[in-house]
Amino acid sequence: MTTTKGFIQPTSVLNNGEKTRQKPCSHTHSHGRWIISTQLSIILVISLFGSLPQTAHANNLSVEIFDSDSNIMIQTKIQTAINGSASGDTVTVTGSNYKATEPLVLQIKDGVKVLWKAYYDKSSYIDLYEWAVILSGSGVFEIAQYAYIYNFASAHGLLSTGTTTIVICGTISASRGWAVQAVSPGSSVEVRGGRVHTLGDVPAIESRNIYVYEGSYIENLWTGDAIKAIGKDSQIVVKDSTVFATTGFAILSDLTGTVIIDNSFVIAYGREPLGYDGQKNVVMMQSGTPQIINNAIVCAWDYPPDGRVYREGSSEDLVANAGATVNWHLAYHFKMILYKMGTHEGYFDLPDIYEFIQIDASAVPLTSTSPPEVDTSSPDEVEASVSGEADMTSPIDGLATKPSPTDGVEDLPKIDNSSGDKAAGDTASVNLKPWQLVLFGGLIMAAGIGGSAGFVMFRKRFATSIAGSKNTK
Repeated sequence: MTTTKGFIQPTSVLNNGEKTRQKPCSHTHSHGRWIISTQLSIILVISLFGSLPQTAHANNLSVEIFDSDSNIMIQTKIQTAINGSASGDTVTVTGSNYKATEPLVLQIKDGVKVLWKAYYDKSSYIDLYEWAVILSGSGVFEIAQYAYIYNFASAHGLLSTGTTTIVICGTISASRGWAVQAVSPGSSVEVRGGRVHTLGDVPAIESRNIYVYEGSYIENLWTGDAIKAIGKDSQIVVKDSTVFATTGFAILSDLTGTVIIDNSFVIAYGREPLGYDGQKNVVMMQSGTPQIINNAIVCAWDYPPDGRVYREGSSEDLVANAGATVNWHLAYHFKMILYKMGTHEGYFDLPDIYEFIQIDASAVPLTSTSPPEVDTSSPDEVEASVSGEADMTSPIDGLATKPSPTDGVEDLPKIDNSSGDKAAGDTASVNLKPWQLVLFGGLIMAAGIGGSAGFVMFRKRFATSIAGSKNTK
């Protein structure tokens, strides 16, 4: 072997015995460095992606119900989908069934949401003690917008025996009892733009925590309360919505708790908006004082049982909290109460059961309150006939409010109110931090430059080697 400039050069022996010195394989060394550089870059890139937030995959299972389905068939289809779901999954129920004769019993496990987009009516079978739907478990049951659950023939609407979170964006109605009841510790009912109606001697909604938002309408047209919170440290929040009761309380907090009325209209029979004076009034708390904020209006109606003729524009028999104005108004055949406080104004349509209440439109208005625009189409039915076939129109349509946008109450509890319409396999977005972006870009550039340089050098040395081998032939 021959030593040149400090390194040993390999030699080879030809057939004639001559020794020839081989050139150092510089292209081999460069190619090796290129391979190592590229592999290192790939490893670093993989490590970078391994440190990123993992994407979340959620399934959206679908179940359709039909009029021809029996109760046990509907229950089996939905429960099977729930049992096959994982945490984060949504089971969407569509279709309709107007002939239900038994309660629909479902157990919703933790982390699973049932999105109810169906029409379900248990009005064809009379049982004064039955519920339309009975829930257990700790998942979420949401009635979507335009969907409904009716129980005109039997007593009650929806019962939760567990800690199921109930979200109502559509309509739920009962004929004689609770529309919604969820009284277990930790249970909650949230109404977001939905309508809850009953003609019962018990509350329309009864739960530990009740949140009413986004133009919702809650009413009890019989002797029960509209909203009742039970248990210690309960919470009632009514925001941008309307609550109506007759001889019961519009809002009742049974024990210790919090009541917040925000930019809403709350009305019931009584002589004073708050408290109890022998005539049941509008808002009642066993302990504490309700927070009435952002131009909210609480109105007491000293209801005349024998009927009465009110003068247009007057506030006869109406008393509201300080700063609010409430007046009788007749628009075509619609009888209503106009209300205004600050930027919060609107009107409350009297339900159709008040046929004997009259408003004399020929009287000179006592106030300058401008009437709102009124839809002249025929009003919706308040209640379907129990003896006959149920009317499928919502029994509590006809109310329109005009809430003004306000900042509202800070840190109110919120629930994921997504419609659940995402396709199966939708993933969460990935947010890269600035240092991750810089490192990622640098690695890509390094891999590209190293690869290009190595490839060019490899081609050059490879061509030289080929030429040399040709010359030796």
